[in-house]
Amino acid sequence: MNKPNDDKILRLFNQGDPEAFTSVYKSQSKIIFHFAKHILGSREEAEDIVAETFFKLVKAERTFESMEKIIGFLHVSVKNACIDYKRHKEMQESKRDKITEAFIKFHEPRGDPDPITDELQKQIGHEIDKLPKKFRDILKMSFLEEVKNSEIADHFNISEKTVRNKKTLALNKIRLKFSK
Repeated sequence: MNKPNDDKILRLFNQGDPEAFTSVYKSQSKIIFHFAKHILGSREEAEDIVAETFFKLVKAERTFESMEKIIGFLHVSVKNACIDYKRHKEMQESKRDKITEAFIKFHEPRGDPDPITDELQKQIGHEIDKLPKKFRDILKMSFLEEVKNSEIADHFNISEKTVRNKKTLALNKIRLKFSK
């Protein structure tokens, strides 16, 4: 059952009052954040999902019958966003694993020399050398030394997300060069 103050906040919230939204945000954001962090295990991703969820709440074109309905909306939205994020991340990691395998195979010594493959290898190596130092170092650590993203992040004092982004950007630059 709603408290009298909740009824007032709910009424104002349903009318689009920014102060009522702020009140809901202040009362629920930490709870929602911890829920997302528990699911994802990452503070940064949880913060992003919470921000997106509250944005969805603002944009929701519905009137809520109670504060419990708002809280329910937040929990369901966060849970679904976390599940979607994890699925997307798994898909990206699967693609990245395939690229890693190809990259490693590409750098493995072969018994029979192949002039075309050797030339292509040299060109890819040359393109990697053109990358900015941090991009180059991240690629080499990841693909040649098989260092985990978390360890690379610690090494460079950056987030895992930044490591993933830099790897993706570097690989896209190389791919773009050879797709021409």
